[in-house]
Amino acid sequence: MKLFRFTKRPNAEKSEINRISAVLRARGFGDALAAAAEAHHTTIEETLSRTRCPCAVRARWALWGIMHEAGLSSTEIGKLTNRDHTTILASFGRRS
Repeated sequence: MKLFRFTKRPNAEKSEINRISAVLRARGFGDALAAAAEAHHTTIEETLSRTRCPCAVRARWALWGIMHEAGLSSTEIGKLTNRDHTTILASFGRRS
């Protein structure tokens, strides 16, 4: 099954994705980010974007789970990935 994916993103969104990626790599989550994206058949860019594509959402949830298991709070994860902490908490109950 081939999913429709947007390839063009506004420059502001691209720069935000690059910033988040750099912060995660600096904090030691670069490998986890790449592994989550690969395991869910998506790209790192889609994983960090605002897309609601199911594969990207599941990769995002997996990444947040890894970060939580590493000892980060939902608030810290939210700040690092530019999401509200309640979004992070909601994902923990939905992962399968």
